[in-house]
Amino acid sequence: MRGALAEREWTAPREAERRPDIRVVRRPARRRGLGPRQRPGVWLVVFAVCLALLAVGRVTLSFTVVQKNMQTEAMMRQQRAVQADNVRLQEEIARLAATPRLRRLAVERHGLVSAQGVIYLDGGQAAAGEAAAEPPSGQTAEPGAP
Repeated sequence: MRGALAEREWTAPREAERRPDIRVVRRPARRRGLGPRQRPGVWLVVFAVCLALLAVGRVTLSFTVVQKNMQTEAMMRQQRAVQADNVRLQEEIARLAATPRLRRLAVERHGLVSAQGVIYLDGGQAAAGEAAAEPPSGQTAEPGAP
């Protein structure tokens, strides 16, 4: 049996089952591309993209500057308005605190009578309700006199 099996193994294959011979094909040589200096189209695209990015950045910067200028102008207008209000309020305070106005209001509303002279009271006379006719030594009886 062994011989029959060995004989079957060694028999030549039929022609139809036979594989075609392997043909060695050379790999096509790599096409050497053009170098970076020989491809103007690529560099033109890179340049155009960079130029577009610069233009977008410039427009953005200009927009930001204009926006900040508008904000600054609004702040300056507000500051001028507040300063004008402050000046108006200071003038009103000065007018309301003026001595002639206060004197006039005191006379009109409260019946203030201007003093004719200064009267000094002595401690003993003040208790009795009498007023001294003369001021103490070194003081004058008229207002504004030294």
